[in-house]
Amino acid sequence: MELRDLLIDLNIIYEEFLDEASKVRSYAPKVGKSSKSNEMYSSLMIHGISDGITDLDISDKAIIELMFEVYEMAPSYSVLMYLVMMYDNLNLELKEYIMNRYADYLFQDDEHLSVPVGYSLLVDYFEGDDRVEFCYNAIFGRMKQEYNDIKKLIDVSGPVPYHLKKDLYYTLTTDRIYHDLVYDGIVNSISDVYGHIPLEEATILLGKLEIDKTTQTYKELTRRLGI
Repeated sequence: MELRDLLIDLNIIYEEFLDEASKVRSYAPKVGKSSKSNEMYSSLMIHGISDGITDLDISDKAIIELMFEVYEMAPSYSVLMYLVMMYDNLNLELKEYIMNRYADYLFQDDEHLSVPVGYSLLVDYFEGDDRVEFCYNAIFGRMKQEYNDIKKLIDVSGPVPYHLKKDLYYTLTTDRIYHDLVYDGIVNSISDVYGHIPLEEATILLGKLEIDKTTQTYKELTRRLGI
């Protein structure tokens, strides 16, 4: 089914959808980054469209493709949450396909597309034990060894169990340019109930880093580590 046909079935005028998509897009870079009510927006229209897609009598792959088509026009967590609800019942190939699409969005420069996906990874796929290893490895496998890509993955992988990201952290300590990213990873991990890093491991890693040791965050971290 084409998106325009679905909108007709849902009694949504295409031009009205475009207006709503533009509004949703304007809020996308704030997803997961702000608690201010005037910087958050949940679109009932986009919820309705996403829900309508899941009710279609078409293949899972076609549903996923249509979801991503809507997401690219109206990049909203409201779309992604419906993919999350499908995820556990999908076959391995489709799960990998979703993660590959997520990686494509996460590692691009357009924050309108990358930020909601990053938030979804953080709260839907990287927390807990049932999805995290497969999803993290899938995203990691698509990451380029470039600063911005590495930063984006570290920013959302606080909940990822430490043993899955340990090798990455140690590799990054060999190049000074990445030390601030490793430090952020330690802070994110040690403050997350899922991705906690053993204190002795955090201490070893911290000792390998050349970073600003005058910040309040660093002082609080070393106090917690007992060093």
